[in-house]
Amino acid sequence: MKTEIIKLNYADQIYNTLKRDILHHRISFGEKITNKDLRKRFGVSSTPVRDAINRLYFDGFLQEISNAGARVMDFNLKFALEINEIVSMLMNEAMLFIEEKMIDTERIGQKLQQVVLDQKESRTNNDEEAYFELDSIFHLTLVNLTNNSRFINLFKHNSTLLEVLTRKIYIFNDEHRDVAISQHESICIAYMNRNYALARLQMKEHYASVIRYFKSAIFEKSK
Repeated sequence: MKTEIIKLNYADQIYNTLKRDILHHRISFGEKITNKDLRKRFGVSSTPVRDAINRLYFDGFLQEISNAGARVMDFNLKFALEINEIVSMLMNEAMLFIEEKMIDTERIGQKLQQVVLDQKESRTNNDEEAYFELDSIFHLTLVNLTNNSRFINLFKHNSTLLEVLTRKIYIFNDEHRDVAISQHESICIAYMNRNYALARLQMKEHYASVIRYFKSAIFEKSK
């Protein structure tokens, strides 16, 4: 089946489409994608396909690359833990910045509170896409307070990789999502009470939970 794309920048659009496919697991962990199939799917020459594959490889979505195509990253515990550690460290730096500057607590707190309420509604409606979008908004609301574009982009890049990995777990586990929402709520309350140190510690626990879920997923897979 051919996928229609707007004829502006082929490589960018192929990259974005494949990235979404990997993110939503329409292309599975460890799956091979070939240049031939991609050329047929998008109706383009090999150059934009190769450019898109190179970008996906550079961004960490592909783990093997050859003249014939590439292989999507696999669920590897070491890789998952490293990505989670990077995101956790970046988030901690953002929280330290917030703690030092005490930025617009009331307005940001209200925004975080609304995100938590919307996440709860997404769970009630079993709206998975809304859940993950709101999860991203919650964290970026805090990270954006650094007002450092390079820092923010670094966080976004690694958070997207982390989302690919966590989707594989959370998509079948409502309990994990409920715990994450509860943790967001606790962070929000601490932030609104101007207890920034507590909010930072709770954020660390939030990412520590992901480590436990990853290890549990690997254990279940090995059975």
